[in-house]
Amino acid sequence: IAPESLVGASFQMSFAAVVALIAVFETTGDRLMALRADSGLVRRMLLHLAGLSLASLVATLATAPFTIFHSAPALPGFLP
Repeated sequence: IAPESLVGASFQMSFAAVVALIAVFETTGDRLMALRADSGLVRRMLLHLAGLSLASLVATLATAPFTIFHSAPALPGFLP
């Protein structure tokens, strides 16, 4: 166990993504399941694709501030 890993970029980004995914799917899960009820194969496949896209978008938006914070100083042309 390494307590110093709590301040590392990988832990911060993973934690932010997981918290954001849980928050979004806790608030929208019932609506998504209602859309899925009594639907055909094509609609279920499209809803599955929409869910994957939503998860990717949520995780990306949740980790973007940490990405900018940890990598922006290394980018050429970065202005503090």
